[in-house]
Amino acid sequence: MITGGAALLLAQEWQTVTNLAGVDFSGLTPARKTLALKALRAEDCSCGCGMKVAECRVKDPNCSFSRGLAAVTIDAVKAGKTETAAMAEAKASKFGTRPAPKLLDDPVAIPTLGAPATGPANAKITLVEFSDFQCPYCSKAVLQIAATLKTYPNDVRLIFKQYPLDSHPQAMISAQASLAAQAQGKFWQLHD
Repeated sequence: MITGGAALLLAQEWQTVTNLAGVDFSGLTPARKTLALKALRAEDCSCGCGMKVAECRVKDPNCSFSRGLAAVTIDAVKAGKTETAAMAEAKASKFGTRPAPKLLDDPVAIPTLGAPATGPANAKITLVEFSDFQCPYCSKAVLQIAATLKTYPNDVRLIFKQYPLDSHPQAMISAQASLAAQAQGKFWQLHD
């Protein structure tokens, strides 16, 4: 078990270590290595972790951003640049800014008129489920979706879309049966 003092030392290790995971300091004089380390301890990592480059290299050695920033910084220091110039070169490199992630593709209009639905029409969130009644994975999703609807009864609406897969021989007849049940107002009883 690590005591509080030892944990604090490990947490601050990045400020004193002289070698960083995945960082090649070869070819630097001791003075140039000190300059490079000073820059890496001052420069923010662009991966979004909120750490300095040296800290990120110690705490997350798999971070490609801190590895790239360190390499660019060291190359600049090897070329005789100042700490400020080396940091500026790293920030200007492809590792200097992380591209904003595109979380979702552009929205796609899904026709849902007449599809079986449960939950309030004015819900904050509408889930559209494409499902196959014979699919074992779809049946596992039902439990999670039901839990979500139960937890947020006023905020979530579920719209069901039949999506029978050719690989399931009973899927098409089940989808047709659900449409017949829908016409009789009994879709959810058949679904369940």
